[in-house]
Amino acid sequence: MGFLEVDWAEGRWCAVPPIMTRLPKADGLLLLTGSRTAALSDKVSEVAQSDVELIEVPNHTSTRDIPCPDTFLICDERGLDRGDLAKHLGVTYVPCLATQLAGRVAPIEPGPEAAPPARGMPLERFEISSKTFAGVDKAASEGLYRLERADHKRPYQIFRGGNWYQTSYEEGIFLELAHDPAGEKDHVRWKPEDDGQRDDMGQLIVDWGTPLPPAQGRLATLCSGLTPIFAEVTGAGGFTKYDNVPYSVATAIARSVRQSLKVF
Repeated sequence: MGFLEVDWAEGRWCAVPPIMTRLPKADGLLLLTGSRTAALSDKVSEVAQSDVELIEVPNHTSTRDIPCPDTFLICDERGLDRGDLAKHLGVTYVPCLATQLAGRVAPIEPGPEAAPPARGMPLERFEISSKTFAGVDKAASEGLYRLERADHKRPYQIFRGGNWYQTSYEEGIFLELAHDPAGEKDHVRWKPEDDGQRDDMGQLIVDWGTPLPPAQGRLATLCSGLTPIFAEVTGAGGFTKYDNVPYSVATAIARSVRQSLKVF
């Protein structure tokens, strides 16, 4: 799957170039990820009619969500020249991109300093106990705030040490959980596979109220190439589950969002 980056302020969007990469410990499966043009889809269909085995996996989403395209997987059989195949498709071959990115994912930090909210600007402060935002009259204490500007944009800022810092919704929540003594540190969990046939492979589970930032979510998704599983639990919110995640990758993701990975 590819990830679309949207800059709402500038009205621009972009996607990373197409890449062919191996999935971690997945019996030699190659994933086609990044932007998928009509020309690339035609070339994929062409190679599928030759000696290359192509697996198209449907991605199921909620009726309320934008439909996702099928995931393209190629069997990395003995004798397959990955370099020639990548050149023919017009993509770049990268050996196991997920494990490479896991070694480079940086811990989240507050962004650049920001101007304080204007007088009278509507403010909401993040409440640790409920994992929700509640309206406040003014920023009387440190924490994560959601602002509402005159153009109806709703930026997120952290108030800490008398200064304001830019952040995002996802990173701001994890930064606040890590900074506040009352914040839990077990919102990122890892469950090993039940059959135990593949060492150190399992499922990454994240609570709905603490969604992964885009970089970490992209990394977790690259482990399988499939959309994450959204599981709703009545009266208890829900979870987002990512399949085929190595323990090392799960540890890197948890560390980067300042959480202690919980294994069960």
